[in-house]
Amino acid sequence: MDWEAAGHTAEHVFMRGLQNRLKVKPLKVEHRGMRGKITLEVEKLDWSLISEVVYETNRVIFEGRSVKEHFFQSLDEAKSRFPNLRAYEERIRGQVRVIEVEGYDWTACSRQHAKNTSEAKLFYVKDFSSKRRGLYEIDFSIADEAIKDISRNLEELGAASISLHCKPWEVYERVSSLLKEVDALKRQRAKLTKQLLELQRPEEVKDLLIYSGVVEEVDERRFMEGISDLISDKRAVGIYAMISQGKCKVFIVRGKLDVNCTELLRRGLRELGGSGGGKEEFAMGGVASERAKEAIEKLKGLILKSV
Repeated sequence: MDWEAAGHTAEHVFMRGLQNRLKVKPLKVEHRGMRGKITLEVEKLDWSLISEVVYETNRVIFEGRSVKEHFFQSLDEAKSRFPNLRAYEERIRGQVRVIEVEGYDWTACSRQHAKNTSEAKLFYVKDFSSKRRGLYEIDFSIADEAIKDISRNLEELGAASISLHCKPWEVYERVSSLLKEVDALKRQRAKLTKQLLELQRPEEVKDLLIYSGVVEEVDERRFMEGISDLISDKRAVGIYAMISQGKCKVFIVRGKLDVNCTELLRRGLRELGGSGGGKEEFAMGGVASERAKEAIEKLKGLILKSV
């Protein structure tokens, strides 16, 4: 069996299904045995559309439609015979070979094809991805490889349903519900982070204001930006450890103060088995969570020696 010919025939059927529904232009088709990849230009793809076209592709494959070839002296002659011809004029010179999937698709093509759609056995889209706006890649398989892909996906879907405590056909609904809960939790965390920022009070040493502490499960970006805004117009420094999911990030940010945050952070964390980097005005690194308080005190001591 010439699996690449069978796969290319199935690809013709699939592309016709897509083009019956939206404007699409294939740029490249690659085959490797029972697997292939289509690179195409299209405004937007989604799994709902792909699923619909895969179903139709397999219907045509199972019907066992014959695959014929026709020859014409010109593209115009071919189009007059087959008004629904799929042809990319910039690629065609001289005589035109048209591959017909009986009653379904007519495409100008020079590659090898099966004699009947049933030779592909089964068609499946394993994955698709957007490479940039309007450019997509579709990975597909046929025959035994398609069966393997479906089996793997079914196994993964089953495992996901067990983890989510639902039936396989309820996974999408369950995940959608969880995502809504996550969004609500993010909003709540942002609100609590704002309230925590309002509670920050500095320690005044000499003429320097030191904002410091260990905080847990905050909106990290909001918290760092909030501390930066708080000290930006002051002779002050912010030194915080942020703990989330067992990991600890430490940052130093300066206000109107002539210190190199990166040098101080690296010196302080190196002695505690951590590391980090950044710019003179802001630096961030990491240490073991159990050494968070120790890291803050170490960095505060280095700051006071530097001013």
